[in-house]
Amino acid sequence: MSDVADAFMAVVKPSGCIVKAVGKHDCVAVRGVRCPSMTMTTVATRGIFEQERIYIEEFDRAITEGQRCVR
Repeated sequence: MSDVADAFMAVVKPSGCIVKAVGKHDCVAVRGVRCPSMTMTTVATRGIFEQERIYIEEFDRAITEGQRCVR
C-alpha cells in the first residue's frame, strides 16, 4: 500500500491520500480456523490524512456509506 500511496502523491500531487485494501483469505475461510468472514485490512496515509484525524474519520464514513449502496 505504501508504494501505491507514494506513487499517487508523486504523480497527482494532492494534499493527501489514503489507500485502503481489504482482502479475504480463502485458506482461513476453508481450512484451519474456518472463518469465512475473516478479512485483512491494510491502510496507508499521506499528507493531510497523517496530520488531521478528522479527515481519516470522514474517509472511513464515506467508504462505509458507499459499501452499503453497492450491495
